[in-house]
Amino acid sequence: MPSAYANETQPLAIIEAMAAGLPVVASSIGGIPAMLRFEELAAGRVVKEADPEKYALAVSECLANYGVYSTAAKHIYQKRHSYRAYSAA
Repeated sequence: MPSAYANETQPLAIIEAMAAGLPVVASSIGGIPAMLRFEELAAGRVVKEADPEKYALAVSECLANYGVYSTAAKHIYQKRHSYRAYSAA
């Protein structure tokens, strides 16, 4: 999810990816970094610079550690973005 929009808040594409257990590689902009973290878990990687090589490295890391990021993505989705999480708030 590369973005240059400074006011990016909660992209639905990221929520959908986490619901499916897919690790996310996204720009470190707006509210995106906070979406991908919960306690010590991370649902993927954020990239601070608009550099294609840095995105490629982040994707490679997510692939190499797919199981860890996938499990974290599902957990973060359940805790923060699921219907149950919103209805309990």
